[in-house]
Amino acid sequence: NCSMHDLVKNIFLFISHRLNNEEIILNKTIKPPDLRLYCSARHFEQVLINMIINAIDSIEEKKLAVPVCLMKIDLNIYSVSTSVVIKLIDSGNGIEKEKLAEIFNPFFTTKVKSKGTGLGLSIVTSILNLHDAEIDVESEVGVGTAFTMVFPDMRNLSF
Repeated sequence: NCSMHDLVKNIFLFISHRLNNEEIILNKTIKPPDLRLYCSARHFEQVLINMIINAIDSIEEKKLAVPVCLMKIDLNIYSVSTSVVIKLIDSGNGIEKEKLAEIFNPFFTTKVKSKGTGLGLSIVTSILNLHDAEIDVESEVGVGTAFTMVFPDMRNLSF
């Protein structure tokens, strides 16, 4: 039974240097503020760290091509019925439609070869499967990407 507020706070301590170095604005909303999720804390942290680092990398790549651009990540965590929804939206490069079906495959990456291994979203998918959670992605090249993850009520599962 994990506090979303505490988990997100720990994650931001871990990645704050990357956000500050790139001057990326990160907006986070957790509703209700005392929202809890039945999950593995380590798994949840790994999912969000992977997702946020991907967002930062995408914004960094966009900034190389468009030096004056919006550099923002929105993290919204909220409850719907007995589920917890996590929506992560970035203002990065976006992903081409023909590549969207491949992004969860192991070793597939949209990053330059020296930047990524292509394992991040594959690991995220494996962890989400362990938690019986779902993920959806929407993206527009030049505008950004939005990932939506839905975690069901997990009280009957053990990790």
